[in-house]
Amino acid sequence: MKKKDAFRTVLVVITALLASVLTVAIIQLITTNRQMSNTSEYGGVNTKKYSKHYVLIVEDPDSETCRELLDGCRHEGELKDAYIELLGTDFGEQYTRLEQINMAIEMDVDGIIVEAEESEEFEKAINEANINHIPVVTVGQDCMDSKRISYVGIGGYDLGREYGREIIRNATKSDKKVLILMDMDADDSMQNIIYNGIHETLINEGNHLKMDLEIVAINGQSYFTADESIRSILTNMEVLPDFVVCLSEQDTQIMSNAIVEYNIVGEIDVLGFYASDSILQGIDKKILTATVAINYGLMGEACVDALTEYNTTGVVNGYFLIDVHTVNSSNIKEYMEREGD
Repeated sequence: MKKKDAFRTVLVVITALLASVLTVAIIQLITTNRQMSNTSEYGGVNTKKYSKHYVLIVEDPDSETCRELLDGCRHEGELKDAYIELLGTDFGEQYTRLEQINMAIEMDVDGIIVEAEESEEFEKAINEANINHIPVVTVGQDCMDSKRISYVGIGGYDLGREYGREIIRNATKSDKKVLILMDMDADDSMQNIIYNGIHETLINEGNHLKMDLEIVAINGQSYFTADESIRSILTNMEVLPDFVVCLSEQDTQIMSNAIVEYNIVGEIDVLGFYASDSILQGIDKKILTATVAINYGLMGEACVDALTEYNTTGVVNGYFLIDVHTVNSSNIKEYMEREGD
């Protein structure tokens, strides 16, 4: 028995060492590639040398919001002599955001932009970057108790107020129920702040309405699980809600598709998140009632500005909040013309 236990211990140690060696090798390979050449935002090879190297770490690097955020970062990076790398896309396997923060520390980058969470794990990882003199900017989702230098994003309460006012604009006295879709794996604090914004706006500005708010948890780990959750809600409810509030681009797109497939267009007022082309088309076709437009490109520019200011002066504002705007049937033509210019 003792020999078997010793053998197992040796195997565990060897496995751990191999994993460490592999991680270091990946980091060294990426760093070497970055030193040799940089990939421009338009594709192809950009041989320009930059004075700073920042990394962007997000939960879903394939999302449209990430692409817009990255474009904003790289646009401002060109102006500030900083190369922006979307970390994780060069790896053969998927790494968590926490693991990517640790990799960025090993790479000794000049700054980290990360979609964070209010958790002890993120606080510890961000603080470790701070110990190693790497400034961290949180984007979209914050980690307030960490030593991040700045947060760039939207105000959750203001977002909730936008949703609340859109409900008031479209509600009748016969409307009774508002369903709010919340990601069970997302940051609860931000979602709760949005909920409070909706709730208090309905009380303060829509007290002539008698609306019940109900929260439903969506399994947002993947598009498939979110799709399954939302379709289950629509098929199992005896009475459809009057309003559905979606707090993510993914949930908005899934709800839009499901409403069309179940032939219930016009029976539910759906308030979405983000203004992608497909979501705007949904509003134009009266499938969706409204959406909240967020300029992720501007958010990316602000992230790079915050890192540049901190690296230059040693100080920076702790918060950069980006305005949100509601797009609905009354202003969608104007919005699309303005964005198309």
